[in-house]
Amino acid sequence: HLVSLLRPGGGLLVTTLNRTQLSYALSIVAAERILKLVPDGTHDWSKYITPDELRNHMAENGLETKRLIGAAYNGISDEWYVVPETSVNYLMFATKPSKTDAQG
Repeated sequence: HLVSLLRPGGGLLVTTLNRTQLSYALSIVAAERILKLVPDGTHDWSKYITPDELRNHMAENGLETKRLIGAAYNGISDEWYVVPETSVNYLMFATKPSKTDAQG
């Protein structure tokens, strides 16, 4: 578990793909099959995780979600951008409570 590697007050940043029809269309159909940006089979849509599922998993392991933001990739400029939409790529930041947080 990654949580065991965090010190109290430490943070965990996860970047991943949301499990939506749009993410399937863009990451598997477009990126793998049509544009050939990555090899076929790179992505497994059944392993994608929704923000709610990830937030719940983090909470079950003692982490508190602090921030959720969307991300978009521009293949022409080879750059990532922060966007308000989380339906494809997103970043979630969570923290492990510090000892003072746990005491009240």
